[in-house]
Amino acid sequence: MPTYWNNSQNDVRPDGTSFRMAVGNECALYVIRRDPGYHTRPHAHDYEQISYIVEGEMWTFVGEQPYHLKAGDFHRVPRNAIHWSWNRGSVPCLTMEAASPPPPAEMLDNQELGEQLGLRCTRLHGESEIAAVRPSNGLFQIDAARHGIDVAAVETLPPVNRTGDGA
Repeated sequence: MPTYWNNSQNDVRPDGTSFRMAVGNECALYVIRRDPGYHTRPHAHDYEQISYIVEGEMWTFVGEQPYHLKAGDFHRVPRNAIHWSWNRGSVPCLTMEAASPPPPAEMLDNQELGEQLGLRCTRLHGESEIAAVRPSNGLFQIDAARHGIDVAAVETLPPVNRTGDGA
């Protein structure tokens, strides 16, 4: 298995995003470009996620807490928390995201699913290393209303992380 990754393939997904992923035994790292208007559905996953905004800006909603993230900001989504993102800006948003533990092996190794989701993934294990990715139950789309979350109302709230900075 490779210990590095140099992928020059076209990795633009049908929704206009560009998504690359590298996976080790204890975490995964994503580099994602989200075009203006990009909007995920509420979902949860069985891994903690930490994001860094490289350029652009994006709104991320965790439960009923909106966050307006800009270049240079870090943000954490706890494991199994209902969340979603929206690029309300006029330019693409580039993020780096870490997930621990990494997504389940079935998701990473399923070539058909990878093609459907537009995932470009490689495992970064040395030749003599056993690729023992810790288990995770994966990603789940969520009916937020069933959990008492009014997505449209939450998306109109001011960000909890930018009080008084004119954002």
